[in-house]
Amino acid sequence: MTATLRIEFEDGTFWEQELDRAIALRVSPERKQSIEFRETVDKGGNRKWVMAFTEPVMQGMKFRSITITKNTP
Repeated sequence: MTATLRIEFEDGTFWEQELDRAIALRVSPERKQSIEFRETVDKGGNRKWVMAFTEPVMQGMKFRSITITKNTP
């Protein structure tokens, strides 16, 4: 599974990064849940971005998009 991570900023600019894979971590629902984005380097020395998440976060479904939005008070 691959994805594009896009973060839009208040000034109208955005940061976009291709994620080379998404990894599901199997933990029980009562344990702490997480979503992580990190840069890694493959055996060939190429930099890649990866997403890892605990399975209960997605409730067994594949994600369509991820949006990061600042809430206004």
